[in-house]
Amino acid sequence: MLARFGLALLLATAGCGRARTEILVGVLTDLPATPGIADRLDRVRLTVNRGGFPLVMTDWTISGLPGQDDELPGSFGIYTDDGSEPALFVQLTAFFAGTGTSLARDATLAPISGETRFLRLALLKKCVKVACAIGTTCVEGSCRSPVIDPHTLPIYQTGMELTIACDSTAIHTGTGKPVAKSGAGQCTADEECIEGTCRKRPASDGGAPRG
Repeated sequence: MLARFGLALLLATAGCGRARTEILVGVLTDLPATPGIADRLDRVRLTVNRGGFPLVMTDWTISGLPGQDDELPGSFGIYTDDGSEPALFVQLTAFFAGTGTSLARDATLAPISGETRFLRLALLKKCVKVACAIGTTCVEGSCRSPVIDPHTLPIYQTGMELTIACDSTAIHTGTGKPVAKSGAGQCTADEECIEGTCRKRPASDGGAPRG
């Protein structure tokens, strides 16, 4: 059930008793999935690569009906048990029914040893007609670098993939209703709202926007 459990991709195993080193990826969209409408979202694909080597590729069929298994928002986990911090390339792709077209959201990052950080990736209407250059990805309608500093990501709290922390157009694909806000519903002064998540503002890196 995409909305209620993580796809656990075990990158390495060694020893025991260590805190898990993990990126918990939340998947969000505002693309309609209601059966019968034109160009509806009907499938989402996850791919994860390490050093150019494919680790996983899996598809979820989005029914657009309430109470079904594979609906959004959802989540999956990418973790190591040995505390290693491998650089990972993560790509989410949305496929539209009957059109053969797709929309991708990319991210490149590494986990932090002994921590579980939360990364939200959103597949949004704003990006459907945006053509980004190679080496960039569409984030809320703008082309950005896919490279993410994991230290800017919040520590994962149970269930945070099912709500938004700040402004977003995200919907529940099973009902079409907006995703609810949690907490104060806005970010603090040292944070920025990206894809419904409050991230710490990164240290200056020459002004290059990060995904």
